[in-house]
Amino acid sequence: MARGSFSLRQPRKLLLEMQAWRNSAEAIAAGWDIAEPDLLDPPIVAEKPRHQTK
Repeated sequence: MARGSFSLRQPRKLLLEMQAWRNSAEAIAAGWDIAEPDLLDPPIVAEKPRHQTK
């Protein structure tokens, strides 16, 4: 990937890929891959607004 990025003079693509890899590695190291997700409160049902007549 590095050769292709630099041969096309677009090193940004390589840097973005490396940053994505780093973010994933940091999340796994922090334990985010094994943590249970937080459940949200049940949604609040709102009434449909009524049109006011003039």
